[in-house]
Amino acid sequence: MKKVFYFFIFCFVGYMATLPGCGCGENPAGIEIIPTPSQQLIAEVASDSIGSAGGAGGITSISKTTELSTIPFAFDTDSIRIKLSYKGSSTAQDTLFYIYSTGGRLYTLKDNAATNTFKNIDTIFGSTGLSGIFRYTIQAKSMVPYIMIKDLKIYKR
Repeated sequence: MKKVFYFFIFCFVGYMATLPGCGCGENPAGIEIIPTPSQQLIAEVASDSIGSAGGAGGITSISKTTELSTIPFAFDTDSIRIKLSYKGSSTAQDTLFYIYSTGGRLYTLKDNAATNTFKNIDTIFGSTGLSGIFRYTIQAKSMVPYIMIKDLKIYKR
């Protein structure tokens, strides 16, 4: 029994003796450790808008499609974050803004009460796994339709 006890004491003392020499927190010579960012900016748009005086006595529809990038990119991480501000005038239940590729829609914004005051969106959702060249469409439909977006930022996380 004494031999087992001395064996454990010997192992414990040996273990404790190695701790001060541990280089924990130090980088080995010649190796640079670069932290992985929690989110990577994929695309951004400072501002974009469409608008029209509309037709007298009738509803007018307007829309505009723009490429986010001419270089394909993939949403191959676990989540996506989209931030933007928008304002507009459009009839209830209209889709005001959406992002898509040939593989499908990435994001859709509908607003029952678009107004002339900027509203902020900051949403995170699971990655779709979509890849390709992405575009966005802004559209409005009313007597005097318009939509403006600003500070659009798309991240993969």
